Amino acid sequence: TELAGQLARAHFFLDNNDQAIQISDSLLPAAERYDLAPVIADVFVTKGTALLNSGRAREARTLLTGGRELALSIGDHRTALRAYINVAAMPDLADAAASFESSRTGLALARRVGQRALGYVLLANASVGAVPVGEWDPAEGAAGDLIVTEGFLGDFVITGEPTDLNIGVAAKGVLALRIGVSGRAAPGPTPWLRDHAVLRA
Repeated sequence: TELAGQLARAHFFLDNNDQAIQISDSLLPAAERYDLAPVIADVFVTKGTALLNSGRAREARTLLTGGRELALSIGDHRTALRAYINVAAMPDLADAAASFESSRTGLALARRVGQRALGYVLLANASVGAVPVGEWDPAEGAAGDLIVTEGFLGDFVITGEPTDLNIGVAAKGVLALRIGVSGRAAPGPTPWLRDHAVLRA
């Protein structure tokens, strides 16, 4: 059943959402029968994201949050973080605050359990989600904290003013812009699978 769950996830990554949903549905009864909670949580997150990509947002949110809560209850932090990422990336402007909170809560978990790479994805989601809910200061603070505590990990940096190559966390002002770019939502780790608005911008 665990292998079938990963097969469903592979189909999701290949944009075969109907196949991912079908495989998920076929293996959940066996996973339940054998009390394979980690498999159930993982499949809920995979199926929820495939449903999201199929335009079934309410079902998607229900499975993603259920999978996240199950994963958290059994200490499966990686699956829970996948759910936080995918909930935060949902194009649900009616509940932008919930998407932002999912990013912020997931980021705190990622930092606590040492999941650095997933933390960066959540930080990016939080930064994007901060603008519509007017929470830019906490997102900017989290980004600054991450740079200070984790160190800068890029190959280069462009500085607009002299800092003697020290990290400078400061601002003389904020320019907030609202730019509309249309596209079709894709999971955070695989934006190239859709006509992702962020890539079009």
